[in-house]
Amino acid sequence: MEKKKRSIALFLFVIIVFALSFSIAYIAAEADHICSGQGCAICHEMQACANFLHGAGTALTTVTVSACVVYFLLTAPRCIPAPRHAATLVSLKVRLSN
Repeated sequence: MEKKKRSIALFLFVIIVFALSFSIAYIAAEADHICSGQGCAICHEMQACANFLHGAGTALTTVTVSACVVYFLLTAPRCIPAPRHAATLVSLKVRLSN
């Protein structure tokens, strides 16, 4: 089951990287196209690619911040030392006999 989850995560990662890289490549390739004015199909596609890149960046930032918060919340109890109580004769079980 763990191997199946890992392969699905890898597949989704490859798809996202593929989409990001081709969106960037499309915008770079069509940056100096001859625009036909209002309703230009290439301009609409470039706007869709830019929206996808913006949304992916926002999602990536959200996921990264969430992962950091969860990581620090899970590891914080290990970093905080246990409170030390003052040692008393009773807690040390010292017998005061002559």
